Amino acid sequence: MICTFIISVSSINLANAANPKPGASCSKKGVVQVVNNKKFTCYLKGKKLVWDSGISVVKISTPSSPSVL
Repeated sequence: MICTFIISVSSINLANAANPKPGASCSKKGVVQVVNNKKFTCYLKGKKLVWDSGISVVKISTPSSPSVL
């Protein structure tokens, strides 16, 4: 019974960590996660830890080899 409880609680924490949503609770201040090209940060709002609304992340591609003329 105790083992089942521990597994279910850890599953809930992993689900929140995998998909941060703005305003949803998070577990540790300062944690950053990137999901679907958006960077979410956990911060303290009042007395509660929540995810921010996310900032778009632009990925810059670099050429694999320089062209030589």
